[in-house]
Amino acid sequence: MTSPRFAPVFMALSAMLLSACSTSAWYESMHQAAVNQCEAQAPAARKDCLAKVPTQTYDSYAKERTAK
Repeated sequence: MTSPRFAPVFMALSAMLLSACSTSAWYESMHQAAVNQCEAQAPAARKDCLAKVPTQTYDSYAKERTAK
C-alpha cells in the first residue's frame, strides 16, 4: 500500500507506464497530481501549496524549453 502523500505521483507514473501517453498529457497529468496533492492539505497550507504549482500550459512550457 502506498502512502497517501505519494498516491498522486504513483497514479501519474502508473498511467504513464500503462498507456501510450503523449508528452502533453503526461505534463497535464503531473500538474493535476500536484493540484490534487495541494487540495488534500489543510486549508491553511493549501493556498501556499497551490501558489507553488506552475500555472504554465504545456504549449508555453514546450516553447520555452525549445528556445533554450
